[in-house]
Amino acid sequence: MLEKIKRWWAGSPAPPPVSHRRGIEAGAGGYRFNGARPLHDMPREIERAGGTVRARAQNLLANDCAAATAGDQITAQLVGSGIIPRPLHPAPERRDTLLKAYSRWSRRADAEGLLDCHGLQAAAVRSMAVAGEAFVRLEIVPSAAGGVPLRLRLLDPRLIPTLDQALPDGAKIRAGVEFDASGQRVAYHLRPLDTSTGFETIRVPAGEMLHLFRPIAPGQVRGLSWFSPTLTRFQDVSDLQDARLYSFKAAALFCATLEKPILQEGFTGEQTDVLPHDLGLMPGAIFNFAPGEKLTFNSPPSPDESYEHYLAALQTGLAAALGLTYEQLTGDTSRSNYSSSRIALINQRRFLDMVQHHVIIPQLIRPVWEKFVSLAIASGAVPAPDYSRFPDDYLNADFHPPAWEWVDPEKEINAEQAAIQAGLKSRAQAVSERGYDIETIDEQRSADRAREARLGLTKEENP
Repeated sequence: MLEKIKRWWAGSPAPPPVSHRRGIEAGAGGYRFNGARPLHDMPREIERAGGTVRARAQNLLANDCAAATAGDQITAQLVGSGIIPRPLHPAPERRDTLLKAYSRWSRRADAEGLLDCHGLQAAAVRSMAVAGEAFVRLEIVPSAAGGVPLRLRLLDPRLIPTLDQALPDGAKIRAGVEFDASGQRVAYHLRPLDTSTGFETIRVPAGEMLHLFRPIAPGQVRGLSWFSPTLTRFQDVSDLQDARLYSFKAAALFCATLEKPILQEGFTGEQTDVLPHDLGLMPGAIFNFAPGEKLTFNSPPSPDESYEHYLAALQTGLAAALGLTYEQLTGDTSRSNYSSSRIALINQRRFLDMVQHHVIIPQLIRPVWEKFVSLAIASGAVPAPDYSRFPDDYLNADFHPPAWEWVDPEKEINAEQAAIQAGLKSRAQAVSERGYDIETIDEQRSADRAREARLGLTKEENP
């Protein structure tokens, strides 16, 4: 009060009022954030809303052609024809034995007998993208003599309910996943495939289950559909296209109007219709009109250039949110050239490499390989007398996704050759980046030369 009196007496202006708004605008209130709801616990929100988002995403891909294309493209870009293991055993004959055994087993890896191992990879990755997660159960089953007794069963994520329960000794079940007191995953609780015996969940040890999902928040237990940020936008694009289509349909319904004069008051004669009310328009038609009648054609809406640009902007945002390029989502290459296509593909492949090597390989491909190797050796399908002493020699492997195809292969190959000749990279590295194995290629080249020499072919005969 005394300070106010002093300022009044001195005639100085009052200080500005103290603002109670936060200095960081993103953490403050205001009209910009009136409709925004902060997510204080992202993992829990995923567990609560994940099932609804999954159902909506599956409905979207079943009914929207652009969304269905996006799901196929995500699977094709991440898996393609399959991610192949390359054993790193120091002995070439051991590597060859492991590869042959894996090739035989992969053809009948599906517990349902529908797909091979690479087909299961694609199905699991598509489930991860659309439903948010994929569950694969590792089943030990009797097999033919010399076979590996391992089968893979892809499960519907709905079979793992979001069940929460406290257990003795500090263990707990969270969203259908059982954790011990130290926070390690120890089991999954599944609804039975055959409900005739009841609906009680079945406890499956974590060593028999693979859970494939892309973690986006620390402490996340269940996956979230990749289409979650795009569900409303896909609907907006569909509504925009429908509105544009129906505007043209409506314009085509009304071709012309026939105006007739109003009869004067007191007219006692009869008026004869020279033309029927429903005029059939056709090429070369001639019409006779009565005095005062007029035929007026309407003006249908003409194509609006802003519509195409706005639609392309929406589709570009959708593609970017899903890790695709505009061309992959829409099939429209009219806006592309070599430079823009190469930049888009380089940026996309950084993202795809991250998902392949940080999510798909450690959560799905490598565990399947290690389980296969251990069971192949235990069943005698692969002889390994020194496995107990050197297990890592058999378990270690590189995993090669399919090679990327570039916009202009000639330029890329020339650049690869220049890098190898300059000592910036090795042939093995260049071959590995294209999804192949250097030893396999060299063996094939050697076999080609031996066959040519045996058949007496010359360079001119075999270009």
